[in-house]
Amino acid sequence: MIWYLPMQWLDAAPLLLVAVVLTLVFVSAEELGVRFRRFVSARRGTGDRDVDEGVGNLVGAALGLLALIFGFTYAMAQDRYDQRRLLVMSEARAVATSYLRFQAFDEPERGLLSQLMLEYTALRSRGIDPQRDRAGLHALVARTEQLQSEIWDAALRGLGRRPDLTEPVMESTNEMFEITATRVAMVDARIPVSIQAGLITFAVMSAFFTGYGLALDRRHRMAVVGLFLLFTFVYVLVLDLDRSYSGPIRVSQAPMVQAAAHIERLEAAKRAAAAVRPAP
Repeated sequence: MIWYLPMQWLDAAPLLLVAVVLTLVFVSAEELGVRFRRFVSARRGTGDRDVDEGVGNLVGAALGLLALIFGFTYAMAQDRYDQRRLLVMSEARAVATSYLRFQAFDEPERGLLSQLMLEYTALRSRGIDPQRDRAGLHALVARTEQLQSEIWDAALRGLGRRPDLTEPVMESTNEMFEITATRVAMVDARIPVSIQAGLITFAVMSAFFTGYGLALDRRHRMAVVGLFLLFTFVYVLVLDLDRSYSGPIRVSQAPMVQAAAHIERLEAAKRAAAAVRPAP
C-alpha cells in the first residue's frame, strides 16, 4: 500500500527527525487549507473576511475526535510498554530462582549449570534496538536458544541422579524459558501500521481543515504552529513508548543486570570458599 513505506520510515527513523518532518507536514497541510479557502472565497466572491460558523464547529469536532484517537493509541502503546517492563522483571526472578535450584544438583552438573546461567543472564540483560539492529537481534535469539538447549540437557542429566528435584527444577526452568519466548514475541508486538497511518492521515486532514476554517485576515500563526507542535509531541511520545528499545523512554534491563550481578557474586563467594577449604 502507498502508506506502508512512509510508515516503515516513521517506525525506524530518529525521533527528532520524525518530529521535524511531521511538524513541517502539518504546517504545510494548514497552509494548503488556507489557500484552498482563499480559492473557494474568490470563486464565490465572498472575500477573505467571510467566516462560516459551521466550518469552525466541524474543525472543533475533528480536533476533538483526533484527541480521542491519540488517547486510544497512547493507551495501546502504554500497555505494551508495561508488558515488556513486567516481563523483564519476571524473567530476572525466574533466572535467579532457577540458578538457586540448580545448586541442589551434584557435581559436575551444578558447576556446569552455574556457568551456563552466568552466560545466559548476561546475554539476556543486553539491550538491543530490534528496529535498527535486526542482525544483532537474530544473533541474540540464536545464542539464547543454544544456551537453553545446553541448560536443559544439563538439568536432565542432573535430574537423572536427583529425581526428587524434578518438580521444582522443571517448574522454574520452564517458566524461565517461557518468559524468554514471550519477550522475544513482544519485540514485534507493536501498534499496527494501519492504525499509525490512519492516525497520521487524520491529523494531516485536521491540520488542513484547521487552515480552511481560520479567518484569513486573522490567522494566529503562532497559536496554530503551537497546536501542530502538540500534535507532533503526542505522536512522538506514542512512537517512543511503542518502540521501548530506543529513544528517551526505554524498557530498563536493570532487573536482569542485577540478577546477573547477584549470580556473579554467589559464584565468586563459592570460588573464595573453595580456595580456603583445606584439601582432603
